[in-house]
Amino acid sequence: IFVGCYLVEAVLQSDLRCFFDIDCLRQLIDSLSLENISVSDIILNSTASHYQEKSSLLEIVSNLMIEEWNNQTFYNNYFNICQPSVCTATYIGYGNIVYIITTIIGLIGGLTKVYRFIVPIFLRIIVRVIIPFIRKKRGMNNNGEILGNGCLGDDAKTYMLATISPLSIVIDETINTLRYARLVATITNVPQIKTPHLI
Repeated sequence: IFVGCYLVEAVLQSDLRCFFDIDCLRQLIDSLSLENISVSDIILNSTASHYQEKSSLLEIVSNLMIEEWNNQTFYNNYFNICQPSVCTATYIGYGNIVYIITTIIGLIGGLTKVYRFIVPIFLRIIVRVIIPFIRKKRGMNNNGEILGNGCLGDDAKTYMLATISPLSIVIDETINTLRYARLVATITNVPQIKTPHLI
């Protein structure tokens, strides 16, 4: 039994050990000068309660001093009395590894089917619309040849000299230059430039 400045806090920190012990209970009755109370009327039986002797009163009060709950659920009575108009239930679920794998496979399969349908359409648009537009803007016909009516006129002859160093590191640029030189030479009726053999 605790004694403190605040009675309620002291009582809640106390336990009932003294009420299970006859000697301690006699001392308590004598110290409080209680008359007409016998020890046999107050003594507690430890087997009758599920609380231990050392359980604090705070623990007992927190459990509303209930020894045992007899739970009998009657859903029909609840619905008859309350008569709810809407009933909702919440389920929180987490995806496991099998769910994640099957979702990813399904997503890939769906994208594959969509791509099989969309990619040919895009390719037709590129081939029929975009490429002819770019060729027209650059002054080329559908075969990739440069048209002769440039800013210099039809009679103008364009000469292109390709100087290639054997020590050239940029092979792709050199090959593209030679291809362009051949194309220009073909269009302007200039003899083709002889290309050195690349090793």
